[in-house]
Amino acid sequence: MTFRAIQDAVISKAFNESDRANVKNWIVFRHAWLWDLCEWTFKFGTANVTFTADSQIVGAVPSDFGAAIALYDTNGLPVAPVRDFRTFFDTFNANLQNGSGSPEAFTVIGSQMFVGPSGNGTTGLLVYEKSKPALVNDNDPTGLPDGYDLALVHGGKAEGFKLANVPLWQGFDEDFTAAANAMQRQYLTSIRGQVGQMGAYRPGGALGQWR
Repeated sequence: MTFRAIQDAVISKAFNESDRANVKNWIVFRHAWLWDLCEWTFKFGTANVTFTADSQIVGAVPSDFGAAIALYDTNGLPVAPVRDFRTFFDTFNANLQNGSGSPEAFTVIGSQMFVGPSGNGTTGLLVYEKSKPALVNDNDPTGLPDGYDLALVHGGKAEGFKLANVPLWQGFDEDFTAAANAMQRQYLTSIRGQVGQMGAYRPGGALGQWR
């Protein structure tokens, strides 16, 4: 469902067209609530990024980037994260003349990633958490799994009725909570069944060998 379709469903048989501005706010609130409730599997992704030559700024960062989980260099080795960007720039900044090379560390300011030393034109792998989709335009998607957009209809009606002191809000709130519970059963892990401990990797043959 698009943002507009959800609005229309919330208004239907419950509110007036003149309430649409408020309806948008109710939906956006419940959307943020649901998005931030858990570390849903659909909130994470991977992307190939570029360590731009002679620049500390990482290129090709995806537009839906929200937070970095891990970064790997062109050889698959992890790049050390530095959460405090001030500490990062104490060691790596343009005035220090660190030169360029394979990245040793990275930090994030806003939605921009920096590596130190400056990049050498190679590529890396970013594992990241996606930012919450903004519900602004009528055609904006929610980013929720297929079939769960209706939860925002229940949530939006619940907010509207609750603010108007209409007891019907409780039933819609229960439906919203039931949808969240169902998502917790389905979207908190993408690996099910027995999981064993991974041993150390030992090179050998085309695919290598685990021991």
